[in-house]
Amino acid sequence: MTFWRTQVRRFVLLFEGRTGSTYLMEGLAQHPHIEARGEMLDPLLARGAAAQLAWTRRYLTPPWRGPYKAIGFKTKLRAILDPAGFAAILRTSPVSIIHMQRRNRIKSVVSTFKVMQLNTIKVGEPSAARFNIYAEDQRPPPPVIDVAKFREILQQRVQREEALAAYIADMQRPTLNLFYEDLLLDRPRVFHEVFDFLGVGDYPVSGQAIKLTSDDLRQAILNFDELRAAFVGTPYLPMFDEVLTPPVSTEGAE
Repeated sequence: MTFWRTQVRRFVLLFEGRTGSTYLMEGLAQHPHIEARGEMLDPLLARGAAAQLAWTRRYLTPPWRGPYKAIGFKTKLRAILDPAGFAAILRTSPVSIIHMQRRNRIKSVVSTFKVMQLNTIKVGEPSAARFNIYAEDQRPPPPVIDVAKFREILQQRVQREEALAAYIADMQRPTLNLFYEDLLLDRPRVFHEVFDFLGVGDYPVSGQAIKLTSDDLRQAILNFDELRAAFVGTPYLPMFDEVLTPPVSTEGAE
């Protein structure tokens, strides 16, 4: 089956790290009518903003006829060297946005520490391998987390999430808001929402990456009590105690 350019839904997945974007894009790439690519702007950072924008324009202009009804890639806002120029391309092209988020900021920061730990263990391996795991024996042991460093990274994450939300709202493009927690608990429903948003039929898919951090933070952090105590009296305290229980057959990645 082939599709005319006017039939192709173009999309960009915008996200902050540790929100399930790898898992989602791996699943979308299994659909026969979707081309879902990774963080394509990162390799162009050394070549500058012009190279990133040129690639984006080319990619978001598919051939007159092709095998995909939806094409897209993902990127973090901080990987875009010219955010205004990138937004202009998305505004002037029929590009839709998928916004990947995570409600539990505490768990996202814990996962960031796990990635730093993973990088220490996996020095020399390809970059993508250091951000996700694909087998249980790759999972690093529970770390001791420095409270001051945790606060610092949490503050940075809040600022980046707020900047990304404002950036997306300012573009006024069709946007699908997705949450990591929903992907973890009900994968089929979330993929159905994405397929409907992209104008393609349902298809059985599943990402390959597996969850890096135990959903019960008591099992994921050696100094859990110390870290939790530092957030008593804040809105973040309940996030330490949240434990989601997905169905046995449901997978999820960070």
